[in-house]
Amino acid sequence: MTPSKQPLIKPVIRAALYARISTLNHGQDPEVQLRELRDYCQRRGFTITSEYVDRRPIHVQEQAQTLERQHTVGAGHVL
Repeated sequence: MTPSKQPLIKPVIRAALYARISTLNHGQDPEVQLRELRDYCQRRGFTITSEYVDRRPIHVQEQAQTLERQHTVGAGHVL
């Protein structure tokens, strides 16, 4: 096969989804966020590797979410 006839290889793009509620007891549903994120990834051909849902109060979330994402990215699971 000549170089111009070789099939294109599509890179695999991996995504970790993260949904959270910003306040407690206000009827927020992280599943709505996840559904939209899943649709987005599907339309673009991304592979979803994991989903994170944080239901903790915002001040607790801010402390934990940074560490969690750093661990995931640092381990090479997602870009």
